[in-house]
Amino acid sequence: MKQLSILLEISAALAIARDMPTIVKTLVRHSGALVAFDSCLVALRDADGETYTVWRGDRRGEPPQHGEGLIPLPHGIAGWVIRTGKRVVLDGGSPPDPAIHSPGLGLADAQGIMALPLVGDHGNAFGAFLLLSQKARSRRHDELPILSVLAALIASSVRQVQPFAGGGQGDDFVYSLARAIEAKDPYTEGHGGRVAEYAVALGRRAGLEPAELETLFKGGFLHDVGKIGIQDMVLFKEGALTDAEYAHMKQHPEMGSMLLQTIPASDPLIPMIRHHHERWDGKGYPDGLYRDEPCVMARIVSIADAFDAMTTTRCYRPAMPVSRGLEILTEYRGTQWDPDLIGMFVELVNRRVQETGNARFPMAKDGLRT
Repeated sequence: MKQLSILLEISAALAIARDMPTIVKTLVRHSGALVAFDSCLVALRDADGETYTVWRGDRRGEPPQHGEGLIPLPHGIAGWVIRTGKRVVLDGGSPPDPAIHSPGLGLADAQGIMALPLVGDHGNAFGAFLLLSQKARSRRHDELPILSVLAALIASSVRQVQPFAGGGQGDDFVYSLARAIEAKDPYTEGHGGRVAEYAVALGRRAGLEPAELETLFKGGFLHDVGKIGIQDMVLFKEGALTDAEYAHMKQHPEMGSMLLQTIPASDPLIPMIRHHHERWDGKGYPDGLYRDEPCVMARIVSIADAFDAMTTTRCYRPAMPVSRGLEILTEYRGTQWDPDLIGMFVELVNRRVQETGNARFPMAKDGLRT
């Protein structure tokens, strides 16, 4: 919960930032509560795509500095991250590959470096975010999921102030954030994408318009964003949860809606994030909404989420067959889930399995192509 509160604070501050110095100052001021570091770098690819420049912030209180020189993209850790879209974690000593040394950026004395891509249009990296530490420290890899969320927030903010980075909010923020959440739990890798696919297939069958299907796809991707605030000991527990642990787990829809409230253009997604665990009989959470009180998109995501959770392996149980998942949905039709939508979904999945041998509905990232 503390990490989520910090992310909310950072997100709110970044949302009103209008220039790069303010963005860097915000990161220096707040990110130390997430992870220990001495300085940070925000590297941005130039419009020509061949070079990049660097903004640097220091926790000693010095104002943000913008490097005057253009650095060729093949040079340095930041350039490597931008080119590959991959993350780098160094825990002291020399980088394993001389090609990712960063000459002239003040990294020579750093004993710890974490570098993450800033993702723009079509999933391509337009920049990199680096945290530098003068002390060696173990377990830096454990901090990557929360920093991946931070990198998604940074990317969204930079896109607001740097036109060449893509401009605007950008749909890729949604997918970057969703993947960052899934990186926290290997058992749920791909869950958001599958929920989005099932949700759009059902939404199309229910008669939603194309613009609504796009919103539904994003909401399916992000429905579990609040799990970034759930304690690992609860999220990864293999046995049954205690009452207290279950109560903590049930907070993730509220946590997710709180996070999305601070992000521009996310209002249409919030009902799906907050209400995907409501029930048709009013016994769901967090608000105990009854029947069709949750919007149709939230009711659709609830079905897609449950079906994918049942038919994929989790840390606490193996995957069940598709047929058994459909039986459970039918059994709780009219109590846990919208009876009309369940009827449509069971029909869709059965037809898909008969035609292809697979329950999946692969789609393009905009959620509109089958």
